[in-house]
Amino acid sequence: MRVIRAFRQDAFEQHRFDTVNKDYTDNAVKVFSIMALMFPIMTLIMSGTNIGITWWGGHLIAQQAMQTGNLIAFITYAMQILMSFMMLSMIFVFLPRAQPVRSGFKKSWHSTPPLPSRPLRSRWLAPRRACSLTMLNSGTALPSNRRCLASTSR
Repeated sequence: MRVIRAFRQDAFEQHRFDTVNKDYTDNAVKVFSIMALMFPIMTLIMSGTNIGITWWGGHLIAQQAMQTGNLIAFITYAMQILMSFMMLSMIFVFLPRAQPVRSGFKKSWHSTPPLPSRPLRSRWLAPRRACSLTMLNSGTALPSNRRCLASTSR
């Protein structure tokens, strides 16, 4: 039914698609522009921090005020902190892309199903009797009693 009704509404459907597509395109251009600026800036911050820590730590190591292992540990901790900020920024980049999915999911979650719900009855979903099988030398399994034969032949 729904497909047949859509045949007479070509102009409306094309306008609706164009509106949604324009909105998605504008959103994607905005998001990717932010990403294009954010990644080089975050990489520059991470590299600058790494160079600064190494330079400062090199002076302390030269004065024998710090050991090399402490410098490596400090660089590792600083990079973990900066990477967590980078991941947090990725969440803010992908959040606008997830909004249409969220609204579509919300609509489908709160809609009523088109068909009335009734319990599904099938012989495949019915409880089955336990059968014991006898294995032959040829690798064939045979049911060992009549009840099992009756339940497996349905």
